[in-house]
Amino acid sequence: MSRLRTLVKSGRFWTITAILAAVLIGVAVRALYEPGPMDFAGGRRVALSAYSGVNPTGAPTDLGQVDPITRGRYLAVAADCAVCHTAQGGRPFAGGYAFHLPFGTIYSPNITSDKETGTTRASTSTLPFPMTALPI
Repeated sequence: MSRLRTLVKSGRFWTITAILAAVLIGVAVRALYEPGPMDFAGGRRVALSAYSGVNPTGAPTDLGQVDPITRGRYLAVAADCAVCHTAQGGRPFAGGYAFHLPFGTIYSPNITSDKETGTTRASTSTLPFPMTALPI
């Protein structure tokens, strides 16, 4: 017990306690005031339950009634597919963009309508999940 009293009376104990308290307060403040995942967009927030429109995705409402080509063009531009699916100096959406990762290099696939190398024969079972989860 005398060791504990000596430790409490020493300035070192209170210094460590103050540092720990400051760190904990800093972590709490950061957690409370850290920007949320949608703060980059700015503007007013609307709860999904309060949304009164037909489609809460932000896509134009008439997009559901257009032909598949127009709809696909809109989605490709909105998702900026060309960034990852176009190699430098290559044909747009033809793939070949290299992703250099710690475990190796992977290349983006061709997402053109080419019958041999594109996604023309693809079905929703062969497309990646993000493409099949689009609400439009």
